[in-house]
Amino acid sequence: MSRRTRKKVPMRLLSPTEQVRWDAEARLQEVVAELGSEEIEVLCRLAGRLLLGQKTYGRLTLGAGDPRDFEEERADEIADVILYSGFLELQRVLRRRREASHGALRQLAKRTGRG
Repeated sequence: MSRRTRKKVPMRLLSPTEQVRWDAEARLQEVVAELGSEEIEVLCRLAGRLLLGQKTYGRLTLGAGDPRDFEEERADEIADVILYSGFLELQRVLRRRREASHGALRQLAKRTGRG
């Protein structure tokens, strides 16, 4: 781990919950120190999504019976990915058709002396 990212040792005894968090933060700093800037951007994006979920549903409590139905949420998110991917692909295809059509019209105009 890089010296510049080394997490300071706490000056008091930590509760078990605080210790888990402290250890997780130290591991995260170690990982981040090895990542490139774009990889860190990906982590920031994911962290932002976690914060949005926290604001909407409260803190994540996997071991304490989080009330969310993760199977149902995953199914909804997968459906969204499929839809948005389809939208993007159709948008790409339509753009290529439009560009090809404009190109063909320009060529026709040149051949007929109108371009």
